[in-house]
Amino acid sequence: MEVLELRITSRGPVCIGSGATYQKQEYLFDSRTAQVSILDRDAFIALLVRKGLEDAYEQFILGGGRLDRFLRERCRLRETEIDAITRYTVSAADALNGEGPLREIAAFQRDPQGRAYLPGSGVKGALRTAFLVSRILRESNGRGEPFSEERYLNQLRYNEKRRQDAVNDLFRGVRIADSAPIPDEAMILAGKVDVSPDGSAHSVNLCRECLRPGETVRLVLTLDQSLLRGRITADLLRQSITDFSDYYRETYLRHFTLPAQDSIENYRDCLMLGAGTGFFAKTVTYPYYGEPAALKKTAQLLQRRFRQGKHEQDEMQGISPHTLKYTRYNGRLYPFGVCGVELR
Repeated sequence: MEVLELRITSRGPVCIGSGATYQKQEYLFDSRTAQVSILDRDAFIALLVRKGLEDAYEQFILGGGRLDRFLRERCRLRETEIDAITRYTVSAADALNGEGPLREIAAFQRDPQGRAYLPGSGVKGALRTAFLVSRILRESNGRGEPFSEERYLNQLRYNEKRRQDAVNDLFRGVRIADSAPIPDEAMILAGKVDVSPDGSAHSVNLCRECLRPGETVRLVLTLDQSLLRGRITADLLRQSITDFSDYYRETYLRHFTLPAQDSIENYRDCLMLGAGTGFFAKTVTYPYYGEPAALKKTAQLLQRRFRQGKHEQDEMQGISPHTLKYTRYNGRLYPFGVCGVELR
């Protein structure tokens, strides 16, 4: 067993979604401190029942409005009572303000105690994609053949009759443990800004709970060489990360003009994690088929799946997908999911 420390540093906001959402009637927003308090639903309901406020809350839900005003003005709750039903508090950053409407919040992955963490499985998936991209670039050279992972990854011999079976996947020998809990002070809310190839940007009505830019999270990576037998090594993973990030920058990003107030991320030695990183970062279509054929295939695929996405224009623009996903933080625009990676 070869045990390494994997350091992930968020260069842009990272959202590893849990699938849960917080409706705007389920959290408090304090515009004075730019903080959002997520309520413990069970404790909140118990408090309403204890104080006989069920009907009042039903009227509030039907009528709309801000939950903080309902609790403080209608229910006359003390701050200590509100604190007692709060699971955690997170910075609203640039996603919410006192003037605009509140939004539904897509929640970050959290453990049963409500603590945010970076799942090892998500990091492993991004590392696996980088490894595949690197192998394809170095061995395939865009031949355009029907894609099969067997050639690059399914090299174990546990099921000889079905080489494509997952039991034959080399990445069975790569294990990444979940990170330690991430403090709530390292989390922010992030809106979404779509950036077009000409650099124009427009905001989208979406809000995600994210690891903020500039945070470092540590995970333990174990290489089981009894399975891998040198076919995946720490040096090979480092090479894969470099190959992936160089290819992403030189093949995809070169089609985009950086928007005003861009954070000027260089994308070197990075992986792309979580929501907002897009089709190009999560698939091997472009390196396998080569840019011209992959552009056509991707545009056709996205047009079938997203009828309103105007992907029929992608071939004319020279890139598909045709938007980069950013968020605004401290007055700058940061790309979603870009993470620097170190293996030690």
